[in-house]
Amino acid sequence: MDVREVITLFVIYVAIYYFNAKRLLSWIRDFDKEYSESLSFTNGFGMKDSMAVGKILFDNKLPKPNYPDQVKFRFKLTRLMLFLSPVFVLVTVALNGFIIHISY
Repeated sequence: MDVREVITLFVIYVAIYYFNAKRLLSWIRDFDKEYSESLSFTNGFGMKDSMAVGKILFDNKLPKPNYPDQVKFRFKLTRLMLFLSPVFVLVTVALNGFIIHISY
């Protein structure tokens, strides 16, 4: 596995995480207007949106019991991806180093 392949894996992982996080924001805007207004995000690509994603992922009160099951699942998936991202990076880099070491 060369460096380009490792970078490609990182980019794919981040893209999937980002898509999930942005989708959560739009679902919160649709299902919980009151909480959505407290986040003050723009639904674009700015710092406010990144801060809103951080707030919802680290808020222990979310997902609320009245949220649909699909939204609850998306919360779990996105949080899991966020917390496992350092493990993903370490395993990928270690695997890459192991493969390079064997090939020499």
